[in-house]
Amino acid sequence: MTVLGNHDYWTAPRGVREALNKAGIVVLENQAVRRGPLAIVGIGDRFSTHDDTVSSLTAARGIGGVPIVLTHSPDIVPDLPAGLPLVLAGHTHCGQVVLPWIGPLLMRAPKDHWRQLYKGSNPAEGEMTP
Repeated sequence: MTVLGNHDYWTAPRGVREALNKAGIVVLENQAVRRGPLAIVGIGDRFSTHDDTVSSLTAARGIGGVPIVLTHSPDIVPDLPAGLPLVLAGHTHCGQVVLPWIGPLLMRAPKDHWRQLYKGSNPAEGEMTP
């Protein structure tokens, strides 16, 4: 399963979706599907304004299961409720990895003049403010 990203939407979303479907890959667009004990939640890309977090999470609650979120970039993380066990994003910059109880692994971007990546973090509650 996958979600489309900003460049997919900017170029040929229909063609990308059709090619992925032809290869047997399910594209989730602000939807959730149940796979065993998991509710796989696909939230659209925030940067290209295709995200609908509320509808996606509502769909997940409706099917039950442990929610696992797929999204193109981690831009949506500050808007997600605490307690989601896993958010996977394919398009990240500067190693945006935040572990439960530990927090961000990297707080500054070494290749971007050491600019601060996160203003704050509360790893116990799963909150991060970019």
